[in-house]
Amino acid sequence: MLNKILEHLDFLIQQDTQNPPRQISKNDALFKQLESHFSHFEFDVEITDLNDGHVIFYAVKGNPTLLFNVHLDTVPVTKSTLDEWTCD
Repeated sequence: MLNKILEHLDFLIQQDTQNPPRQISKNDALFKQLESHFSHFEFDVEITDLNDGHVIFYAVKGNPTLLFNVHLDTVPVTKSTLDEWTCD
């Protein structure tokens, strides 16, 4: 079980979510993987692409009382900030 979790997390952190540029779409591997993952656990999944790099991923199971809101993007590394990184 731990290996599956680590594989899932490894996949997630490898996805390019740099902003700028906003080039994320609902057809990206990230959203396909998340859709598969949540569907496996019987969530109803809806993915809406608002274009211009704005995607809404909505997963619901049962009658929820909690909402998790996640903002996903990263800032690109530049030559001027490269020396600030301490690990890959």
